[in-house]
Amino acid sequence: MKYSLAIFLFVIMVSTQTPLGQLLKLPILIEHYLQHERRKEISVIAFLVEHYITEQNDGDFPEDQQLPFKQNTIFNICYAHSHFFYPLQTAPALIKEKQFVFSDTNSKQQHLSGIFHPPRISFTINSSQNLD
Repeated sequence: MKYSLAIFLFVIMVSTQTPLGQLLKLPILIEHYLQHERRKEISVIAFLVEHYITEQNDGDFPEDQQLPFKQNTIFNICYAHSHFFYPLQTAPALIKEKQFVFSDTNSKQQHLSGIFHPPRISFTINSSQNLD
């Protein structure tokens, strides 16, 4: 029952909110063609060219405007917001960052293991010089 209701509502929505609803006017197109054929011998292609390309005013303009795909219509699409809240089941994070903390006693002392050292400056202060 729910499936058939969903299909019914989908068909109603598509026929009213999209240009596919113009296909429901095909019987009007066929009836209008048959009226033109009774008045004069006309082919289907000539009928379509006369009514959709050349736009000749042959005295039945209101009926011509009833044909499918003749009038431009603006289709509105509305959004409906529901007040229901459906909680989503989220998967736990697959990768966690691991933090490694080393104490200072386990780390290698850079200034002791390197072979290059900054130059050492040694200086002496003479007591005879006045430092003022």
